[in-house]
Amino acid sequence: MTDVPGTTRDHIEVPLALHGIPLLLTDTAGLRDTEDEVEAIGVARAAALAKAADVLVWLGEPEDAPQHPRLIRVHAKADLPKRPAPPEGSIPASAVTGEGIKPLLEQVAAIAKSLLPAEDAIALNRRQAQHIGEAAEALTAAARASDPVLLAEELRHARNAFDRLTGSAGVEDVLDALFSRFCVGK
Repeated sequence: MTDVPGTTRDHIEVPLALHGIPLLLTDTAGLRDTEDEVEAIGVARAAALAKAADVLVWLGEPEDAPQHPRLIRVHAKADLPKRPAPPEGSIPASAVTGEGIKPLLEQVAAIAKSLLPAEDAIALNRRQAQHIGEAAEALTAAARASDPVLLAEELRHARNAFDRLTGSAGVEDVLDALFSRFCVGK
């Protein structure tokens, strides 16, 4: 797919395993200023995906790179004869000759590996982490409560969060979750 001025394209996702680490590569539309309303939607989506990325591989101009805690700058098309020298801190790479691809993949794998939990740690998904956070907030509020009614209410909130975490939620919770995600029509 190519970028055509005045148009947008959605992002492309490619699953990949690198050194045993599962990755999801996402290619987005470029980040740029635009007056076109439709193109601006694509650029906003690309910016949101870049911000949410665990690792951001930047192929654009170095000065245009967004702020990101795990940014890898790539000096693309390094094989071109009149291409300027790569900026400091960037990886010169060429899809034609393969130059720089191995160091790029190694750096991506190293950063991705650093984001994984240690072997003896418990890995949580977002839903589990959210429920644990809710339970922790409720227990903290319960510890501060001086009124027995407020204490009981906060303990009830904590228990509900733990129930959702462990799957012990009641029938009513299951129905609420089901109907909130699906449109049931006539």
